[in-house]
Amino acid sequence: MVAPGDTGRRDMSRPDVLVVGAGPVGTALALHAQRHGADVCLIERRTRLARPSRSMLLWPRTLESLHRLGVADELVAHPAARMPTQLHLGARTVDVALAELAASGRARLPLMVPQAEIESVLDRARERAGIRLATRTELVSLSREAEGVLARLRIPGGEQGLRCRYLVGSDGADSTVRGLSRIPWRGHVYAEEAVIADLRLSDLPQTAAHIGAGPAGIGFLFPAGEHGADWRLVATRRARGAGAPPGRDGPPVPVPELQGVLAGANLPGIVDDSVWSTRVRLQRRRAGRYRADRVFLVGDAAHVFSPAGAQGINTGLQDAANLGWKLAAACGGSSDPERLLSSYEAERRPVAGRVGLLTEAILHGEADERLPFLLARTRVMPVLAPLAPALLRLRPLTAIGGAVLSQDWVSYAASPITAPGTGRGPLRAGNPLPDAEAVVRGRTVRLHGLTSPPGIHVLHGAAVPARPVLGPVPVTCHELDGWPRRRIVAVRPDGYIGFRNDWADLESLDRWLGVVCCGA
Repeated sequence: MVAPGDTGRRDMSRPDVLVVGAGPVGTALALHAQRHGADVCLIERRTRLARPSRSMLLWPRTLESLHRLGVADELVAHPAARMPTQLHLGARTVDVALAELAASGRARLPLMVPQAEIESVLDRARERAGIRLATRTELVSLSREAEGVLARLRIPGGEQGLRCRYLVGSDGADSTVRGLSRIPWRGHVYAEEAVIADLRLSDLPQTAAHIGAGPAGIGFLFPAGEHGADWRLVATRRARGAGAPPGRDGPPVPVPELQGVLAGANLPGIVDDSVWSTRVRLQRRRAGRYRADRVFLVGDAAHVFSPAGAQGINTGLQDAANLGWKLAAACGGSSDPERLLSSYEAERRPVAGRVGLLTEAILHGEADERLPFLLARTRVMPVLAPLAPALLRLRPLTAIGGAVLSQDWVSYAASPITAPGTGRGPLRAGNPLPDAEAVVRGRTVRLHGLTSPPGIHVLHGAAVPARPVLGPVPVTCHELDGWPRRRIVAVRPDGYIGFRNDWADLESLDRWLGVVCCGA
């Protein structure tokens, strides 16, 4: 496999994992798999990775997974990442901050980062990791073999076969991988569309982002435009005309119409110029299954939602964090790879179903023109605007909203690889590990930092002997000062608790470790 742009002879040696689609989700999955020992390569039919952003927000749970890849700090450094926001409700303007949509004491806060920047940051991490990428390479067909998949690829100058142990489709809503695998694609098209545009605006300084609620819907202005523009507009409204098929870019939106979109969403600014624009008919769909033997789907290939709540890329990046290490462990020594890999669909497909319901509810509030929703945006919200600062200071209230959007409610307690055990509350098996403080050999640490290196991390009390394991998915043990002496909490590579036991049951721990990383 060669670097982008190289038309020379390609070394298509057999990888463990072939990822089809080198967008943010596919690249993140490749990084998660590679850091746990898998040999990975990416293919991409585009010649250039950069493309217009559709997503502009990253929620804390996603940032925690990106922190494990070593790229979160680079995203935090983006100029618009923590810019203040102004909320426009009727004639009132209320100052808000994304940081208020996070639980108190949380190390990772929501960030305003364009999708194109996320893609660039992840691609640079891929280059540093030495993961192979072939652009201008397209999947033509695939067939299952006894111990893998044979992918037929169209490359410059002809076609070539490539064998891999597992193949992952991260190739978007029109996924070739999903189609070739004959996986159903179920859902519906909304009556609404998203208007996305890069604008030059008069009399609007780039010192804050803007959210407006008006008769036509809710809109967002981000001071992080692309195509040489200063501002990115994202707004939802009732669809106008047939346009392009759902999910695809439609025709450009004329400047007078864009000015109307701003006015309809109660957003400030005069449109001087539109550098780029599109309209996208919205849809909600989910794959009938996430797996066909050794072929898997992630991101938009597995599910698409409305942009409401910025859930699409966040859900996809969490898919990648969930599946990447499992593929590596299946290649590297799991005693039950089938059980391990079946947990991907068992854990992630229900999440997409709930996220779909969440985004649909938000979309109705944003753009539904029926009277109750219209009155809420144009009458009720402006009347309540004076209460907004006080409500935003109620951190328990804002933290609940942030936790919902960050998907902190996701739990894998019913997963086939979550060991039954003791305990409830934050340290229950299946829950994400909280970023609490702990003491290790007299030193205070945060649990997310302690467990961020690759592998399984076993947190235990003084009566539990340390039993580290070397291998592609290593096991690292940490004795915590002040913990119950016989407690064991094992943390998966994606930050979720997979095993909890309060009586030092090492035999059960070993059985669980055998499945998730180091079986005989």
